[in-house]
Amino acid sequence: MALIAFAAVPMMHAQAAPFSSSAVAPAAGDARPMQMSSVHLPALLPPAFIEHAPPSLDKANYKKDHWKNDDGTDKYVVEFGGGIAQPAGASKKLENLGWNVHLGAGSNFNHWVSLFVEYDLNNFGVPLHEVQTYFGSGYMPGTTGRVHLWSFTVDPMVRYYHSDQAEAYIIGGGGFYRKVVRFSLPSCTVSCGDHSSNNAGGLSIGTGITWKVSYLADARYFAEARYEWVDNQPYANTPASREPANQRTGYFPVTLGIRW
Repeated sequence: MALIAFAAVPMMHAQAAPFSSSAVAPAAGDARPMQMSSVHLPALLPPAFIEHAPPSLDKANYKKDHWKNDDGTDKYVVEFGGGIAQPAGASKKLENLGWNVHLGAGSNFNHWVSLFVEYDLNNFGVPLHEVQTYFGSGYMPGTTGRVHLWSFTVDPMVRYYHSDQAEAYIIGGGGFYRKVVRFSLPSCTVSCGDHSSNNAGGLSIGTGITWKVSYLADARYFAEARYEWVDNQPYANTPASREPANQRTGYFPVTLGIRW
């Protein structure tokens, strides 16, 4: 048995040779263990893993590609999504939970920084007590109200984490917001009632994550939450108590979508 085991040692050593590039043996009388100077990692990985691993990035491949940056990111991006919008602060007394639609397009400067131009539409309900307060003695049962708030904004994005499949980022900016409040009377066969509107500037800040189902895919799914504040104010010739659109607006849109 000892002879067989001794004969197997050279065979094992011959098979192990491709896995390491070199080894440093201790000098005579040195008690330190033998050290590996380098390891050839691909030889240690299963062939199936190597076959499906992401390709190494060669920046020279993208120098002449007008659609790619030098680091391999797409220069241009489009996005769309939707979700819910939750009023915040004083707006919770004037608006109910609503929904949002999100569209955008932009440019990646590199893996870490992007700039987007975005359009958002948010739709909220008006609480019954606000409808009754607005119409006073003229209130008719069944009268409803809706708040339509749309915006065009410019929003820089900074990623604080990036990998082949996942990203995490901060996004914020500002732009133009238009708020329209419409009331509909129950006895009308067509749209009728009353409405008020207000144009104002606004700001937003938020955070989000993205995920690619495969490193070969161009599209990334994203989940994002922001806080948006709109500086709606009453016009000089309009009593604020009679114009719901003239109240400052704050809300949290939570959006799920796709970006590619």
